[in-house]
Amino acid sequence: MTSLGEARALQVRLAKGESIRFHAKVDAVREEGEYRIVTATIPGSDPKLADEEITFSCHLDHPRPGANDNASGCVSILEAARTLKRLTDSGALPAPKRTIRFLWPSEIEATLILLNAYPELGERTKHVIHMDMVGGGPETKAVFRVSRGPKSTADVSGDIAWAITDFVNEHTLAFASGEDTAFPLFSPEGGREPLLAQHEWLDMGSDHDVFAAGSWGIPVTYMHDWPDRYIHTTKDVAANIDPTKLKRAAFIGAVQAAVLANLDDDDAGAC
Repeated sequence: MTSLGEARALQVRLAKGESIRFHAKVDAVREEGEYRIVTATIPGSDPKLADEEITFSCHLDHPRPGANDNASGCVSILEAARTLKRLTDSGALPAPKRTIRFLWPSEIEATLILLNAYPELGERTKHVIHMDMVGGGPETKAVFRVSRGPKSTADVSGDIAWAITDFVNEHTLAFASGEDTAFPLFSPEGGREPLLAQHEWLDMGSDHDVFAAGSWGIPVTYMHDWPDRYIHTTKDVAANIDPTKLKRAAFIGAVQAAVLANLDDDDAGAC
């Protein structure tokens, strides 16, 4: 990693035909450390199903400034948590039969450590809803995608995710077209474009890979923007985040979690 100014200066020297050689010295040690992983739960209400969990995941670490990658995913699952808690507390939604867990780890390595340190957590997890880059506005040229993971772990939970996505696509397109709809799902501070989210199967590159891997084989839903022309650059700033898109991502995740958390064992064997 280097500063943008240093990088530009090196590019100028290279363009002039200069040869540049780098030398690096690395001082490294192996010692004990720790990860402090933020987590919260909405406890399950059914004694027979409360030990099973529907899990939201994101990752806190990212190259600065990191507005879409991945502050967007972190705030979206926080909003899903706040909304689900408020709706269940008020009685507007039934209390979830299964526990709904929310995780804010660092990417990949902390998820690996978590599942290895607490194997019972992986055994309890029946589905993972992972959000990594879910807020890119039009400036980012991002395409929003809802992926299901490998077919080897597929179950009806992925069909539920796609059905909710189709619902949001339909209603947000109607809203953008000037039609009346009960679910415009927009923020006053955000855009009014349709979501037009794409369905996908396996799309790799974030923590959902860990959950879906052969060691655990957990079904996953992966919500993400790709491409995003500002990923890992100094232009990944809050000004390029669309509050409307964040709201829609949180909506898809919250609805899917509410459905999965209350499915009975005989509901198509989903959980």
